[in-house]
Amino acid sequence: MPESLKGIKCPYCGGSVQVKEGDMFATCPFCGSQFEVDAKSTEQKAYEAFKGRYKAEAEFNEAERKAKQEYEKEQYKQSERRARKKRVKAKVGGAIGCLTPILIFIIIGIVVVNFGPSWIEKIDSKLVNPSTYIDVSFEGLNGKGKVVYALKEDAPFEMSDISTSCYRDGELENGEKVQVHFSPVDSNSLIKSVEKSYTVSGLKGAEKNLDDFTDSTYASIESSSKALLKDALDVNEKSFNGMSREAVYLRYDPDTDTNVLYDVYKLHIIGETRDLGTYIVGVWYEDATIKSNGELSYSRSRQFGDYHSYTFSNAIWCYNSIDEFISNMKNNKIDSPIYSEKSF
Repeated sequence: MPESLKGIKCPYCGGSVQVKEGDMFATCPFCGSQFEVDAKSTEQKAYEAFKGRYKAEAEFNEAERKAKQEYEKEQYKQSERRARKKRVKAKVGGAIGCLTPILIFIIIGIVVVNFGPSWIEKIDSKLVNPSTYIDVSFEGLNGKGKVVYALKEDAPFEMSDISTSCYRDGELENGEKVQVHFSPVDSNSLIKSVEKSYTVSGLKGAEKNLDDFTDSTYASIESSSKALLKDALDVNEKSFNGMSREAVYLRYDPDTDTNVLYDVYKLHIIGETRDLGTYIVGVWYEDATIKSNGELSYSRSRQFGDYHSYTFSNAIWCYNSIDEFISNMKNNKIDSPIYSEKSF
């Protein structure tokens, strides 16, 4: 069996040299050089080259991993150092924050003790005294009087800016002294809170008759009555506008020095399709007195009459006639009432 030969190149002259399988050395026939034969196959060489490259990559990856690990450790250490610094600052800031209000309070206390009274006086002197710009008077019945406030023209505020109160308002008697309290609605306004003493005066007894009632007084009563009736009457506009004033009655009780005033109207109700009849409506005013300006003062008012249905779905407080109204007005427990009347 012939021996297996393979051709290799001379490393010195590049000539082709035939060698047997397993030869360790060879001699070049061209240049006579002797050299060691590389017995490794191409696959072996490729494998060894691959192993070398793999080992190099593994060593590089390991070095990179260690470097990254060291970097992360250093980052963690720096993060911990920053967190410790923040905790220290927070503790120091908290301590300072706790101490600051105490120091401020101490400083304010020292300033107030030494300079407070004079400062308070100066500030108080700059605030507006509301009682200076509000006139106080009294109206109504003696024993049931109430406080009336009137804002002066030169007032640097509106009446709505001031809250007023009097403990016995509505029960006042002539001659008694009362305290009226004035305070700003807005606590941040430059208006001070004050109390001022007043002596009640000008309260009258109840009106005994209609002798002192003037045309302007009757007009004031009519305006008040129609405003109340407009809200109370369940009638159409045409019927309301056609309402006519009949009379004003005053019933006085001398035993109690009280009265009731009746403002009486005739109301002719006209429906969409038919005439629904004529009724007596009006308003009564209790404890009626006349103010100095001619207007009526009273403790309370209300529409009078019996509840009467004039259609299936509509009803009003009324009387069917003047006679029925007068009969009802005089049907009371007053021993010796005094009546007076003004017809229109």
